[in-house]
Amino acid sequence: MTPTTTTTARTTTTTERHARPGTLAQRVAAADWPALAEELDTLGCAVTPRLLGAADCRALSALYDEPAEAQGTESGGRSRFRSTIDMARHRFGSGQYRYFANPLPEPVQALREAFYPHLLKTARDRPVRSARGWSAGPVRHGVSTVRSGRRHSLGLVFHDA
Repeated sequence: MTPTTTTTARTTTTTERHARPGTLAQRVAAADWPALAEELDTLGCAVTPRLLGAADCRALSALYDEPAEAQGTESGGRSRFRSTIDMARHRFGSGQYRYFANPLPEPVQALREAFYPHLLKTARDRPVRSARGWSAGPVRHGVSTVRSGRRHSLGLVFHDA
């Protein structure tokens, strides 16, 4: 489907936004990694270019509320999530987040594999000297405050702790 474009006197907008063509790995590789590393150093977080299209985001977001019995054979009848965290209980704010169980949904696994080699390079530069040896430098976890509505975000975890 070709996106339609509307031109007005002030701006041109695309009515249907899609992620750039190519595989997820190609899209991740095409990001400006020196700029992302600089943003990580400065802010403790960085915003990548759009990697997933709207339909992919809706499909992943829909998994969150999917009842266990509707999860089909992909997860072998097991829960799609290995744990659910109540943020208020741990004084992390409000809301909850979930860790996917293995096997990860295909787009999540693809993003994890694509990001890892790039983030490994920047992670090696992050340990800082402390009184007790080396420790991780300051990195922001989570997302900004939701002021209205509902937000779904996808955090990629590179370990199974």
